[in-house]
Amino acid sequence: MNTRSLVLPLSFLMTLGAGGCADDDQPGAESEAEAEAEAESESESESESESESESESESESESTWTATSTTGAPAPRLGHTAVWTGSEMLVWGGYDYYYGGGTYFDSGGRYNPATDTWTATSTTGAPSARDIHTAVWTGSELIVWGGDNDPGGGPLNTGGRYNPATDTWTATSTTGAPSARYLHTAVWTGAEMLVWGGTDDYFGGTYFNSGGRYNPATDTWTATSTTGAPSARY
Repeated sequence: MNTRSLVLPLSFLMTLGAGGCADDDQPGAESEAEAEAEAESESESESESESESESESESESESTWTATSTTGAPAPRLGHTAVWTGSEMLVWGGYDYYYGGGTYFDSGGRYNPATDTWTATSTTGAPSARDIHTAVWTGSELIVWGGDNDPGGGPLNTGGRYNPATDTWTATSTTGAPSARYLHTAVWTGAEMLVWGGTDDYFGGTYFNSGGRYNPATDTWTATSTTGAPSARY
């Protein structure tokens, strides 16, 4: 009995000893795995931080201004229009003094940012001088319409199409065109120019809730309905 009582505890202790060693090894392995995972996580975080810093640095370096050349640029003006062709900015029309006595322009320029150069637009066949008109880009032509030339001509319902490839102007038809106005809006749909709103005199004149659709392919106008249209405005 005494022998068995001695043997059993020894076996039990040996088993415990063996198990204890195995148990001691397992936590150590887990600790190493956790340490490796934590190191990898820290490394990934550092890489992300570096990437964010590089992106911020790149954004800051890209956010810069470069002056446009004034050589060959159009004369100083306001109330002009500008459109982007895909490779050039087309500027046209405008006025050089807001409160009367100044000059209205029927001139403009094409600015090429790739070469930082200006090329004057032809005035042959161009619409009459004006400001606060509208302009849209069709993909191949600039269409200018409406505007004001006061006191020389007052509000206008004329316009023109400018082709930069040939540096030529073609007048837009006035048949069926909206009444003369300025401070209206115009957009290009992909096939037509839509004109709407405006006024013929913002010092007590008429405000419009009418407009028109201009098709350059046929050089024709179609009036827009006023039924349900927004109230007159500019």
